[in-house]
Amino acid sequence: MLKKRIIASIIVKKDIAMQSFSYSSYLPIGDPVILVENFDRWGVDEILVHSIDRSKDSLGPDIKLLKRIASMGISTPLIYGGGIQSVEEGISVIHSGAERLSLCSLITNTEILKQLVSKIGKQAIILSVPFYEKNKTFYLYNYLNKTLEQELNKDFFTRLQDYCSEIILIDAKNDGGLNSFNYDICNLIPSLSIDFICFGGITDSIQITRILSHQNIQAVAIANSLSYREHQYQLIKNSIKLENIRESKYQK
Repeated sequence: MLKKRIIASIIVKKDIAMQSFSYSSYLPIGDPVILVENFDRWGVDEILVHSIDRSKDSLGPDIKLLKRIASMGISTPLIYGGGIQSVEEGISVIHSGAERLSLCSLITNTEILKQLVSKIGKQAIILSVPFYEKNKTFYLYNYLNKTLEQELNKDFFTRLQDYCSEIILIDAKNDGGLNSFNYDICNLIPSLSIDFICFGGITDSIQITRILSHQNIQAVAIANSLSYREHQYQLIKNSIKLENIRESKYQK
């Protein structure tokens, strides 16, 4: 049985790590490389770096940032998302030190996804699905222009399973909130050959235990709450009441 895990997420905007609130307001934290160094030292399961302004400003992936991280020689697996619009850019991210890609704007571009799968394998691809609940219906949320797009259902997720190893469900409405992830989205998760990751408004160990108890959810990603106090990751990890959670690998 695969161990369930907690991913430390770093939101980057204009080269600065940020606390994000509902994809609309941000508070600076500092140098993202310092956060990567801390998370690696604390023994997190994975690190997700998401450069949120790269696609909007057509800047491409932040290769400079990836090379800075690679030069540190971290042992924690790295996921990168942001600015990837082509097969070549996806491959360059992998060559720059990321083990996996997190793709959002390409989730409906099956042609590019097929090519990426043939080049790097579906195990290296995570598809990010920002969602927004309105009147008890869930929609795909376009965070670039702040619009609701197609309604989400089990068929939508089923169509994605050939192009990725996991899908991140991102609660855009509750991003940055306390204990506010909308668990009802989990009712739309079909039984597939891939797993799901939940992100947005996840802060509490009881909440995390509930989410990870779902048979098709393999991980949660946490951003803001890990910055509230030092070693917050270990405090959360050690309080989760699950037998199949990865053990903490805290490095003093």
